Amino acid sequence: MIRKSLFFFSSKFRPSAPLQFEEKSNLCLLYYYKPRLYTYPILYSRYLIPLAVNTKLILNNPFFLTVPAMLPLMFIIEVFLLRKLYSQKKLTRQVVTEIYLHKDGETITVIYENQLWRKLKEDPVEETFHIPSLINPEEREDVLPLKGDLFPRSLDYNEDKPRGWAWMKYYRTPRNYLVIPKNSNYMNEEVMIKAMEGVMIDTSKKNIEVIPG
Repeated sequence: MIRKSLFFFSSKFRPSAPLQFEEKSNLCLLYYYKPRLYTYPILYSRYLIPLAVNTKLILNNPFFLTVPAMLPLMFIIEVFLLRKLYSQKKLTRQVVTEIYLHKDGETITVIYENQLWRKLKEDPVEETFHIPSLINPEEREDVLPLKGDLFPRSLDYNEDKPRGWAWMKYYRTPRNYLVIPKNSNYMNEEVMIKAMEGVMIDTSKKNIEVIPG
């Protein structure tokens, strides 16, 4: 039993700098993101502008007399763009604005950015996760693949060639994910990377600082 408990403790990650926990809440901020005014308009304009143009073409009927096949083709394009727009809306519902580490070093609390839309959909505006449950689901042929730019697994990740504006962090199954924007206002990279890999954090007294607040 003693050997097992020692192994359990040693498996925790010890941060290189002390973690700052607020005295009242016993929480340590790991991540904070506030979207720019142009962030969401740019994300949605990729589909809204083509959708508006396509809708106008359908209403004005510019090609249908000379090329009858254009009408069903443009309706297919309309459905495709509407589905893309819905997928974008679903994605932004999972955007994270704050992530906090609890003083036990075993749990984190995630606060979502699009809170109004989540309340309308009766989704929670914040969730608490046991850190080991955040490990990426196993990729198999019989399940959905993990899409998008996955959250980095080490500090030497390459930011020079970003594939998208946010990282995808999957947990439990490929249908469960967090959207973590890359241009964050603050991120404790080393602790975030370990926590998102399912590694618990060593929050013993020598590794933390308690600050008023």
